[in-house]
Amino acid sequence: MSKITAVVLLVVYGLILFVLSYILNKKDKSFKSFMVANRKVGVLVASFSIAATWIWAPALFVSAQKAFQQGLVGFGYV
Repeated sequence: MSKITAVVLLVVYGLILFVLSYILNKKDKSFKSFMVANRKVGVLVASFSIAATWIWAPALFVSAQKAFQQGLVGFGYV
């Protein structure tokens, strides 16, 4: 994948998320309803959210470490 393709995909993904959050937030414009979902998040959704956070944080740290130690090409040698 070329660098331009990666940037375009990232920008398109960001725009899609922005549009979705804008459309879904039209009903209630308060800050609390957007940031904490009006405190109506179920146990299952909350647990998956916490699990995703705990899994991806170390992945971010490891990827930064690999890039620092081996350069961006180092990801191919994992």
